[in-house]
Amino acid sequence: MAAASVSAVLGVLATLLAVGYIRQKELQRAAHVETLRANAAAEEARDAANRSARARDQAEELAEFIIEDLRDELIQINRSDLLEAAAQKAVGYFENLPPELVTPESRFKRASVSLTLSDARYQQGDYVGAIAAARRSVELWKELAASDPAGESSIRFGRALGELGLYQNQSGDYHAAHETYSLMLKHYGNPPPGAKNDGWWDHGVAKAHLGFGEIERLKEDYPAARAEYVRTIQHITAALAHRTNEISWLQMLMTAHNNTGVTFMHEKNWAAAEGCLLRAMEPNRALILIEPKNRRWEKEMGTTLLNLGAMLHQQKDYTRAEPYLREALKVRDGLVAWDSKNTRLMRQLAHAWHRLAIFQFDRNDYASALASGRSALATYRRLLALQPDDEKMLREMGDTARKYRDRLEGKEMAAAGLKLYDETNAFLETQRASDTGAPPTKQK
Repeated sequence: MAAASVSAVLGVLATLLAVGYIRQKELQRAAHVETLRANAAAEEARDAANRSARARDQAEELAEFIIEDLRDELIQINRSDLLEAAAQKAVGYFENLPPELVTPESRFKRASVSLTLSDARYQQGDYVGAIAAARRSVELWKELAASDPAGESSIRFGRALGELGLYQNQSGDYHAAHETYSLMLKHYGNPPPGAKNDGWWDHGVAKAHLGFGEIERLKEDYPAARAEYVRTIQHITAALAHRTNEISWLQMLMTAHNNTGVTFMHEKNWAAAEGCLLRAMEPNRALILIEPKNRRWEKEMGTTLLNLGAMLHQQKDYTRAEPYLREALKVRDGLVAWDSKNTRLMRQLAHAWHRLAIFQFDRNDYASALASGRSALATYRRLLALQPDDEKMLREMGDTARKYRDRLEGKEMAAAGLKLYDETNAFLETQRASDTGAPPTKQK
């Protein structure tokens, strides 16, 4: 009996031990599973952090590529739409970064690429979009400048204000532009302690005055505009004493002289205008030497040359006008050879040929005028091959041919002028018919 009791007790103990052992194993397994889950969660968190870090790195690399390499190349070939898409993608990366991954460098790049986005939109005529992106850039640079009042971020804050003012001015919101330029002048006109005297603060003051000048010029207050341009020239010249080959500074000097000349042209003060335009060509030529692959400076040179030629032509100073008109034509022809699909450049070439033709008509050199006129109309044909449904261009081409016909009426070469007009008219009829599918109709 005693043995049976002991056996029963031992059985119960064995059962309890077995249950305890099983329970212990279950707890160990649960702990192991929990450890595996925790490790998996930690691994997932690390992967997520790595993915976010990679996204940030990619955004920063994309932003750097856009700012340093892509921007000027795409603007030169008139593809600011591609620049906008790339900049928008980079901005999207930065906006979706988790707070713990935001660094001073990523904030700097985000502010920079936001300004590039505004420029891309401005180049496409989207003033509303440009202003919105520029405002965001101003906000970002202002935050960065608060902790760097005498450094690069502060300089860039003022620069972003300048771009915002430009877009507001071009959109016709002169009041908003004036307020923005006033903030810019206040910012740059009072350098904080520790700010380097390296020309950038003078450049900022100059840019603010250039902005004021543009407002007054667009409002047709030419004396007020000139006063601002004079201040621009003074401050940018002071800045260039520190860096003689700074591209944006040379560009500003060129623009200030050129726009001063334009104000004199509006007032028919030809001598003063000529002096200003000639002074504008000095920094323009320097820019061509510094950046020979940047066709923007050649475009500027072509415009200045054409303005000089047209102005001297208007004064009947034919001897001095012709070299400028021909050099402008040569520059614009070279630009079209460089980018034969660029309709803006081609239109400018057509205008240069037309200018030369009118000049030759006024000199009674009808054979040369007719030859130049043919070249102008041939350029229009090339344009219409790229934009066949451009009704405005079709009308412009017809009006141009009509002017040549009328200028030759009653002259020895009247028949040649009429023939050119008829040829052009026939081409336009065929062009319109191919666009609409209707048969050509004779027009007079």
